Amino acid sequence: RRQRQMCIRDRFNSFNNLKINYNFKLSIVITNKIHNQFTKISNDTSKIHTSLDYCRRNNYSKKMGYGFLITVILSNIYGTKFPGGMELCLNQECNFIRPYYINDKLIFDNYVVYKNKELGLLSIKNTVYRNNNEKIFEGKALLKIEFSSK
Repeated sequence: RRQRQMCIRDRFNSFNNLKINYNFKLSIVITNKIHNQFTKISNDTSKIHTSLDYCRRNNYSKKMGYGFLITVILSNIYGTKFPGGMELCLNQECNFIRPYYINDKLIFDNYVVYKNKELGLLSIKNTVYRNNNEKIFEGKALLKIEFSSK
């Protein structure tokens, strides 16, 4: 019980220390393995994601990555890295600007844009770049931070 109370206090202190414009970045290479795992989980077998021949016939040199894999990675960021657990995503806006491809390096750039201590709310602006410079995604999340262990 004491350990659980410490965790709650630590989460509260971490939330209190977050400032507007605080930035968290994460980069990940979308390997064929990651792509295929998402194909299996989502059961999305669209040819634009699964057939290199189809992609080449439609002027794409590689298989296109899944847009919603980006949102899965954002969920991982919110739940395990930033702010890092005990929050509920109330809303995630998504604007898929450009495609990405297997073996692209995606950089997730997340900024705190709003914080309400009394309600435990945090709004985060998301931008995702492929291969360091091409913007492919913009979004905004509203998170409810939970401080109770119940």
